[in-house]
Amino acid sequence: MVNYWLAKQEPSGPRGYPFEQLKKDKTTVWDGVHNNLALKHMKEMKPGDLVLFYHTGTERQAVGIMQVTSKPYSNPKEDVERFIVVDVKYKKPLKRPVTLDEMKKIKNSKIGN
Repeated sequence: MVNYWLAKQEPSGPRGYPFEQLKKDKTTVWDGVHNNLALKHMKEMKPGDLVLFYHTGTERQAVGIMQVTSKPYSNPKEDVERFIVVDVKYKKPLKRPVTLDEMKKIKNSKIGN
């Protein structure tokens, strides 16, 4: 059974990573997560799961879908074992960006299909 997740990322700035960059890269390591609740959810991710890519900052909208391609593993760039990462790949853009307010209003419908 495929699970569905939401991952947020600042699209600009020195540590920014916009969805368009993932489209160019095709794959990336989803890293830099230190929030305890987010790490708890990341531990449950598995290959094949779909992830809604949400731009934070001034955009504040979901813009695309990526797919998990690995099991969670320790971040090789961190000294703390609990900081994990997953590999993801570009799947597709949404037909149009969807704001958080819009998502909260949507019930039992599919975004991006």
